[in-house]
Amino acid sequence: MAILDSPFLPAIGQIFLDAVLFLAFWILYRRIRHLDPEKIDYLADRIDESARLIRELDANLREKGRISSELADLLERISKRDKTSAPPNGVSTGEDRKRNIRDLAVSMWADGKDIQEISLATGLFPGEIELLIDLSRPSAAKETPKGPPRS
Repeated sequence: MAILDSPFLPAIGQIFLDAVLFLAFWILYRRIRHLDPEKIDYLADRIDESARLIRELDANLREKGRISSELADLLERISKRDKTSAPPNGVSTGEDRKRNIRDLAVSMWADGKDIQEISLATGLFPGEIELLIDLSRPSAAKETPKGPPRS
């Protein structure tokens, strides 16, 4: 074990590591020297383009995250509003809205509005309006509406 106790062992190890590093750098230098400068420029341009695309993608994802957050907040507010504004006795808001539109169409007809005006105001088709008016009339006076009631 006299070799391990030698004061020259660290110096020999250092010389060996220096030789290995020198050889590695020499091989790397030879490989770099043989590279085509146009290829290097092309690769550098591709790296720059990739970095630009990454920045754009990051900005796009942040924007989409912001929009998603806003939509989630809006949906939450809508669901809370719908829960608090639900009508009593189990009547759904959809049925309530339909009833309101039907009542509006009939009351507009009674106020003397023509079918086209009622159609624009309610979003119903003229045939639907005529049907609603027919159904709202007393059974003795049922006939196809020709226009608003005369005063």
